[in-house]
Amino acid sequence: MALQHGENEEYDLRRDAMLKAEGYRVLRFWNNDVTGNIYGVLEAIRTACLERVPSPSQAFGLGPALSHGEREK
Repeated sequence: MALQHGENEEYDLRRDAMLKAEGYRVLRFWNNDVTGNIYGVLEAIRTACLERVPSPSQAFGLGPALSHGEREK
């Protein structure tokens, strides 16, 4: 049987701190969500990825991103 994340909290906290220090975002899902609600889990991952993707102008240091429909003046 696989361990749930809450069963080894000290290890998880250390690992999360290391990953966050490297710039990663940690997402956690219960085992039963992965096996019983995989589409919800995938949607949560997709949403998290979209929140983190910089616009091309941000990625290349070309200035702030414009919101949808906004034009540069």
